[in-house]
Amino acid sequence: MKIYLAHSSIIDYKKELYAPIKKSALIKNHEFVFFCDNPNYKSQNSRKMIQSCDLLIAEMSECSTGMGIEIGWANMMNKPIIIIGKNKKLKEGYMRTIANTIIIYSDTNDLIKQLDATISKINISNPKQNS
Repeated sequence: MKIYLAHSSIIDYKKELYAPIKKSALIKNHEFVFFCDNPNYKSQNSRKMIQSCDLLIAEMSECSTGMGIEIGWANMMNKPIIIIGKNKKLKEGYMRTIANTIIIYSDTNDLIKQLDATISKINISNPKQNS
């Protein structure tokens, strides 16, 4: 499965999100799009990248307008969406209207464990059936 990671630039995404995923077994089983890993990422078309993916994961510990737009594109494209947040109560009522799953995690080990279990249940052939 090809997975796009959406996140705010406020967090230390390379340390807190990219590195743990790259060190986990998830990277062996799935292709991840680490959008901001490319030094020229600001000139890339994230909408086209999302369109080529099977799933969007949005790290919403800190929100951003750009990430909200990416989530909206994924939703419009009927892509499954997983929203994750660290030790934080997210506004789940609103998020449940667009996310297939919401994960609250305590640390990177917990994040990887929950993502692995959740991603394995995603049916990309029928994304509206996922929950």
